[in-house]
Amino acid sequence: GNLLVELNAHVGDVLGYYLDNLAGESRLATATQRRSLIGLCKLVGFVPATASAATATVTLSIPAPVGGSVVFAPATIAPGATSVSAVVENSSAAQDVFQSSGLANQEFLLTAAPYLDGSATVTFADGVYTQVPSLVNSGPTSKNYVVVVDQNDIARVRFGNGLLGAVPQGSGTIVYKTGGGLLGNVDAHSIIRLEKSYQDTLGTSVAVSCTNPLRASGGLDRMSNARIKELAPESVRAPVNSVAREDFVINARRVPGVVRALFLTSNQDPGIPENSGVLYVVPAGGGVPSAGLL
Repeated sequence: GNLLVELNAHVGDVLGYYLDNLAGESRLATATQRRSLIGLCKLVGFVPATASAATATVTLSIPAPVGGSVVFAPATIAPGATSVSAVVENSSAAQDVFQSSGLANQEFLLTAAPYLDGSATVTFADGVYTQVPSLVNSGPTSKNYVVVVDQNDIARVRFGNGLLGAVPQGSGTIVYKTGGGLLGNVDAHSIIRLEKSYQDTLGTSVAVSCTNPLRASGGLDRMSNARIKELAPESVRAPVNSVAREDFVINARRVPGVVRALFLTSNQDPGIPENSGVLYVVPAGGGVPSAGLL
């Protein structure tokens, strides 16, 4: 009899634990799982940012001028020159090929991760498709798609049903980028290796060296769970346009890389003209905001 009572109590404890967790994960303020947070953000139209790729300016050099050009993906060393500057990115290119079934609401899972926001180029037999935030405003012939990124930074590309967005036809290719993160912000003179050998346009092998005179910048990790809890409720207050002073602060803080913001008008600073404002932002990690962030 005691054994049955204890078993009954154990089952009750387990069920209570499950119910407590279900209740906690159903609210933005108490959710702990990223999957739950992403689902709750969909209710208010907020999309957590994925990682951003760092960029750096590198100098590509050869020991002496050559007769032909040395062609790289981002730049070319002209005949008679010994160096050129180019911008490189901490990302990897990926490509997936899919076959459309011709059915409505198709969804394709990209194989490489972590996905970089806005990097996908989608082409099917019936043309090039354009990414949109939502298919709600897409017509029957609008070649649009949306990208949904899950808690593991794996992206799914979704298409329309023939009423809200066109249905893709034939074979399709999705080219996109993966990578990013704070680790890409490497120190100066850290980028020193090229992954392949090069020849000039005359077929002569050339020894090429590279280095980055300045530190790489712009790399950010994906938005943290704590940041999602902070920004998702604010997004409801200023979903599109910035009108009130607080709206400018809210929308500035939604930009990846901005941790704090302050907007001043003539009410706070008499030196600011009427109907104008000054927006101050503090970047992640402190310091002076980069030109790209501004």
